[in-house]
Amino acid sequence: MGGAVYAQDSTDSSLEQVNLGEVEVVANRIDENRTVSIVDETEIKDMNMKDLSQSLSYTSGVIYSPASGSRGESSFSIRGYDMGQTGIFVDGIPMYSIYDKQTDWGQFTLFDAQDVQISKGYTSMLYGPNTLGGAVNLVTKKPVDKLEVELRAQYQTPNQHYEYARIGTNLGKFYAQFSFSNLQRQFYKLSNHFKTTPFQPTRYRKNSYYDNQRFNLKLGFTPNLTDEYSLNVTYQQGKKGGIPSTKVASRFWDWPAYDKITAYFLSNTKLSDMVTLTSRVFYDTFYNELHMKGQLQDTGLLSGNPTGTSIYDDWTLGATLGLDLDISPKDYLKFSILAKSDNHRNDDGNANPSTKQSDITSYIAGEYTRIFLDNLRGALSLSYTRNDVFLAQTTNTAKQIVDDSKSSLWGIGAQAILYYDPLDNVNLYATIGKKDNVPTLKDRYSTTWGERVPNPSLRTETAINYELGLSYYPIDELGLSLAGFYNDLTDMIVSESMPDSACSAGGGDCYRLVNKPSGNAWGIEAGIEYELIDTLSLNANYTYMRKRAKDGTKILNFPNHIASARIKYNPLIDLDLIIGARYTSNRLDGVSAGRNQPTNYVSSPDVFLMDIRAAYRISGFEIALGIDNVTDRNYWYSYGYEMEGRRYYIELGYKY
Repeated sequence: MGGAVYAQDSTDSSLEQVNLGEVEVVANRIDENRTVSIVDETEIKDMNMKDLSQSLSYTSGVIYSPASGSRGESSFSIRGYDMGQTGIFVDGIPMYSIYDKQTDWGQFTLFDAQDVQISKGYTSMLYGPNTLGGAVNLVTKKPVDKLEVELRAQYQTPNQHYEYARIGTNLGKFYAQFSFSNLQRQFYKLSNHFKTTPFQPTRYRKNSYYDNQRFNLKLGFTPNLTDEYSLNVTYQQGKKGGIPSTKVASRFWDWPAYDKITAYFLSNTKLSDMVTLTSRVFYDTFYNELHMKGQLQDTGLLSGNPTGTSIYDDWTLGATLGLDLDISPKDYLKFSILAKSDNHRNDDGNANPSTKQSDITSYIAGEYTRIFLDNLRGALSLSYTRNDVFLAQTTNTAKQIVDDSKSSLWGIGAQAILYYDPLDNVNLYATIGKKDNVPTLKDRYSTTWGERVPNPSLRTETAINYELGLSYYPIDELGLSLAGFYNDLTDMIVSESMPDSACSAGGGDCYRLVNKPSGNAWGIEAGIEYELIDTLSLNANYTYMRKRAKDGTKILNFPNHIASARIKYNPLIDLDLIIGARYTSNRLDGVSAGRNQPTNYVSSPDVFLMDIRAAYRISGFEIALGIDNVTDRNYWYSYGYEMEGRRYYIELGYKY
C-alpha cells in the first residue's frame, strides 16, 4: 500500500509478466492504471454473484438494478452513462450486441472468472472504440497446476440452481482447460410484503424464467517466460422471459433463443528486449429470437400489440494488433490497430421483410507513459475511429425493402492522466479525456416496427470527462480513497417527435433519433478498506451523483445516493462469515398507460438490502449457506416491477 516508485530496469521481471486476458495493467508497472476497480474471484463468491451485471453491484459510481422489465434484463449506468455507452469485454474481446448494443449482461456468467476489471473514468484506448462510459472486462481463469479440478453446485429457493465443472492442466509449455456451467430458474418469488394485483395475482412472478448453459475450451502454449498463445472457444445458449408489470397492461415477451458462439486467439510475443507484439483475433456470432405475444391485461389474457417474431442473426469478424515499446526505464509506448466487420440480419416475420446491414470499423490508438520523477508519472493516449456502412437495407412505409444511404462516421479521442505521490502513503491523480461512441446500426437504420424514422446521418456521440482522485494509507491496515468527477455530455443521441405520416405504423408516437448536447453528470466517490484485526475486514463505499439535461428533460432512474459495505470475519482459518449491504436512494420513473397516453412520474422508495453467507472448507471441499435479501424487502426500481424477496441457498464445492 502507499506510493510506488515506478522507475525500474527494463529487464525487471515485473515487466515480463503477461496476462493475455487483461487490457489495462493493474499491477505495479510503469503503465499501471490505478483508477481501475477490480472484483476478484473471492468477492464474486462471497457476494453470491453469478453474472457480469451483478459484479458491478458493489462498485462505487455504478447504479445497478437486477433483471426486470419486458426485456428481462438487468440494467446499470456508470457515472451517468448507460449500458449502451459502456464496453463489455471477455479477455479483451468485445462482446456487446453487434446490431444495437442492447446486450443482456446477465447472459455472461462468472463461473470461469479470475476477476472483473471495471474502468469508469480513464479507460485505456487499447480496448478499442465505443467505451464512452468506460469498460468492463471479464478476465477468465487459466490452469496453473498439472491437474486442476473444480466442481460447484448451488440450490437457491424457490427453484433456482446452477452446476459448474472445470478441469484443467498446465504442463509447463502447454495448458488446456474445459469448463461447463448450467444456470436455471423457473420463476422468482416476490416478497411476503407484496400485495397481489390483477396483473400479478400470486407471489410467483409471471414469466420470470431464465436458462443459461455455457461451454468453454481453452488451449495455450507458453514457449518461454515472456511469450504466450491461447485459443478459446465458447458456446453459450440461453432463454428467458420478459417480466410484465404488476400495475398496468404491459408487453409480454419471450426469448426462446439467446445464443452465442465465440472463438478467439490471443498472443503475446516479445520480439526483443524493447519490443512486444500482441494480438487478438476473434469471430463472434449472435442468434437472438424474440416472440412478442401482445400485452398482459388485468384479466390475465394477452391482447394488443406488438405481436410477432423478431430474429437477429448476426456475426462479426475482427482483429486487434498491438505493439509495446519499452523505450527506456522511464518511457513506455503502446500502439493498437483494430479492424472488424459487423453483419446483421433482421427478420420480423410477417411484419416486415428480412433486412440486412453491414459495416466495417477501423481504429488506431496510441498510449505513451512517462516517469518524470520517482513520484510523478503521466500518460497520454490518442485514438481515431472510423465506421463505414456498405450495406443498409430498411423498409419504407409500404413495407418494401429499400437501400438507405450509406454513411461514414469518425471520431477522435484523447486522454491524459497524471499520478503524483507526495508521500509514501498518499497517492493523487488527475485526468481529462474526450471520448466518443459510434451510433449502432439500429440507431441509424431501425424502424422499430414502423414507429421510428431511420436517420443514417446520426453523428458520433462525444463527451468530455474530468476526474480528481486521492488515496491515503494512514496505516498499513487502512486505506481511504476519494474521487470527484464531472462528465460533459456534449453530443448525445436523443429522440425527437416526427409527424405520424412519417412512420408506417401510424397511430402516434412517431420519432427519430438525433444528436443534441444533452447535459452533464457529476459526483463524488468515497471508499474505505480496513483490516481491523487479522480475522476481520471491512470494505465500504459511498457515491453521490447528479445528472442534468440541458433541455430540462426529467432524469429518470437515477438515484443521487448509493452506498455499499462488506464485512468479512474469519473466526477460524477455514470459516468465512460475510455480511453485505447495499443502499440506493429514491429515483424518478415515468409511467404511461400506453401509446398516445400521457406520462406520469412516480418516485421509487429508498432501498436497503442485506445478504449474509457462511462458508466452511475442509480437505478441498467447501459448503456454504446464505440468505439474500435477509429482511425480505419488497422493493422496486421501476414502477410495477417488484424484485425478488428473501431467498435461501446452499452451495457445495470441491477443488483439487
